[in-house]
Amino acid sequence: FDTSGLPGGAQVVAATLRTGMDTEFGSPFTEFGNMVVDHVLLGAGLDNADFASAALTTVIGALATDGIQEAKTMDVTSAVQADRDAARATSDFRIYFVGAPDGEADQDFVWLTNTGTPLTVAVEPELLITYTVP
Repeated sequence: FDTSGLPGGAQVVAATLRTGMDTEFGSPFTEFGNMVVDHVLLGAGLDNADFASAALTTVIGALATDGIQEAKTMDVTSAVQADRDAARATSDFRIYFVGAPDGEADQDFVWLTNTGTPLTVAVEPELLITYTVP
């Protein structure tokens, strides 16, 4: 998320990561546990190496603990303020299931929506920031 538009000296009061969870396939929460979030630094763009890159902070919280189709939110205030303090122009997060693949031939996953497609939960990923300026 590009945060370069925040005014200089802005202090983050609250920051919430929000995305829609759409269709659940199989039983990913039973098989793999919670869907958690790492605070990461992705660099100039998203690529395959970013999934395995070292996290700035691992498991800053759980974004989802069930497959209910709805908007999922998580407080990321400390991560966004840390990015501001380090003069980073983005706040980046990696979302994944905490458990490892189980080796079964079945499919266990969820769709996180980015434009309301393919099914019903029309919540684009967003970072909602409340801040104060001196």
